[in-house]
Amino acid sequence: MRDRARPAPRAFAAAAGLAALLLLWTPSAFATTLERMSVESMSVRADRAVIGVVAGVRNDFGTATSGPRTAVDITVSDDLKGANPSIVTFYVPGGRTASGETMVVDGSPAFRAGERCAVFIDRNGWVMGGEQGRVRIAAGRVPSEGETVAAFSSRVRGAVKAGAFKPPTTSDLSSTPSASTAGTVVGTAAAPVIASISPGAASAGTHTSITITGSGFGATSGSVNFTYQGATVINANAISSWSDTRIVCEVPVGTVNGYAASAGSGPVAVTTSAGAVSAGYNLHVTFGYGGLFWLVNNVTSPKTRVVFYVDPAGVGTRLQQVSDAAASWNGAGADFALYDGGAAVAPVTETRADYLNELSWGSGLPTGVIGQARAWWDGSGHLIDCDVVFSTAYAWGDGTNNTMDVQTIALHEMGHWLFLRDLYGPQDATGKVMYGYAGNGVVRRALSADDAAGILWIYGALVDTTPPVTTAQLQPSYPSIGSVLLTATDPGGRSVSPGSIKTYYSVDGGALKVGTALAFAGVGTHRLEFRSVDVAGNSETTQTRSFTLTAGRSLPVYRFYNVRAGVHFYTASAAERDNVINTLGSVYRFEGPAYGINTGNAANTVPLHRFYNVSTGTHFYTASEAEKANVIATLGSVYRYEGVAYWVAAGGSGTSPVYRFYNLRAGVHFYTSSEAEKANVIATLGSVYRFEGPAFYIGD
Repeated sequence: MRDRARPAPRAFAAAAGLAALLLLWTPSAFATTLERMSVESMSVRADRAVIGVVAGVRNDFGTATSGPRTAVDITVSDDLKGANPSIVTFYVPGGRTASGETMVVDGSPAFRAGERCAVFIDRNGWVMGGEQGRVRIAAGRVPSEGETVAAFSSRVRGAVKAGAFKPPTTSDLSSTPSASTAGTVVGTAAAPVIASISPGAASAGTHTSITITGSGFGATSGSVNFTYQGATVINANAISSWSDTRIVCEVPVGTVNGYAASAGSGPVAVTTSAGAVSAGYNLHVTFGYGGLFWLVNNVTSPKTRVVFYVDPAGVGTRLQQVSDAAASWNGAGADFALYDGGAAVAPVTETRADYLNELSWGSGLPTGVIGQARAWWDGSGHLIDCDVVFSTAYAWGDGTNNTMDVQTIALHEMGHWLFLRDLYGPQDATGKVMYGYAGNGVVRRALSADDAAGILWIYGALVDTTPPVTTAQLQPSYPSIGSVLLTATDPGGRSVSPGSIKTYYSVDGGALKVGTALAFAGVGTHRLEFRSVDVAGNSETTQTRSFTLTAGRSLPVYRFYNVRAGVHFYTASAAERDNVINTLGSVYRFEGPAYGINTGNAANTVPLHRFYNVSTGTHFYTASEAEKANVIATLGSVYRYEGVAYWVAAGGSGTSPVYRFYNLRAGVHFYTSSEAEKANVIATLGSVYRFEGPAFYIGD
């Protein structure tokens, strides 16, 4: 939990006027998942590579797909690859929008006029691989590579000539170059020595202090250097005390080369005011936190809820993979939950917050950037909109056959939605979701204890002591068939996925059963008892309802034709029929009763389940419990379960079939009980409608 006061709960959804005001000044940030790229791989994949001196840095509003960016002009002193003019312009993600917002991209390099460096540039003009594509040069050497400029240039040209590179493997990604641990003596100053760091594990960006003990630190304050990325370090920005034998400082998040960064697990070194540097002493950094959070927006737990939408770019399995990633964060036990809102509608590159949290696939990201998360906030430290773009430059799948695992990258990028920082330390590579590098075939689908600690610190632990609440769609009397749908909700918040609440019921004091869709035959008065239990073990008090079954009658099922979608809709509810006619008559053409169900026939006790396809706006019906369970489990983000439509039969004597066709063009189903209509569709529309046989039966 934060060691500062949480804001008072208030609604997250802003009024239209307030939302419009916020858009005038909301800043944003990006965070990236990077592919590990060696000098050789960048040399081969780059469109251009140069050594030179930065001549200028300027803002560029960018394109419709890039968003704002920063243009860098470099005066070329050495062409490493490509035929380059004397001044080359390239781009870094991030900059100011035309309306004044600032967009920052974590993991991207910052350039300053007058600095000398080597730059690898992709075909779209981006610096490749985040900070990896900017190689600093100082005093005729390349410090990150430990070699002279001449040797470095020879390596690049040799790689270009060879024309091949080895993509990073899982083992490559688990070992990252460590920060320098060699003590350096400047002048006559003795090198300081670190004897211990307490505690040995701490989080960054949470005002958590560590105590460094040892000798030779000096009487005046120097700097404390934490592991960041490779040989680049991040310095403590809050040192509360410094003596020759003891230093107290906070584990930092801050800026490296102008961009947000977090201390990572690995060596910590002390640099004295005289410039002497100690050998490194390892510190385990559990997580790094950037300081922003979503406001409380619900009165019951989880009190902070964020809805997301996915544009799968035509690949249906991605919806479930992203939903599974969200479920991992939900399972950490924090008072926070990500809710799957289904398919997104044509997300576009945002130049300002639209208050929709979307994940999509797109082109144009810099080479070496696998996924990129954008976060918008309201200027007061509160997140209001997050989006993720997955690069179409990679083959996406489940990590097998050398594909990029959707769930792994989505899990990482959603961590950025929590404003957890990338970690690049050598000890962060094994198991941590927030490790900043990934690659083809790399699968990290489970939160480590450190990842879970991050979300728990930000939002606190969810303690669920509230029992679920079950409601019954029950009428006082029924014509021979009693059809009941029990619906359970969990105000305590932990049971956020289908099937996570168990509902128990019994009829007339009979055996206790588990289920939510019930049907009973037999004239007379009956007693229904039911209760639900959530995943935390909270049980509600048993509820009792009574109802009467009377003589049977014919229940009409009405059919509408959606003139826009070219599909049919069915309902046995007279109230729903009238509402559709009165409010949607221009879209849904009423066709009258499709068939009738004899409610006096005891065969009609099978629930017909109804789903709503959030992508197409159409409905799907099934009487198969196995098919229902499969749709919920594998397509739950597309098909929203709406409960029992009405009650039908499983077949047998005295029943008639209702046939199902699949429209190959529209991807929807058509149902009919008419033998003549069935025969006509098969004969005249067989190339469009695939006959699937009886979907269910109705008791005559």
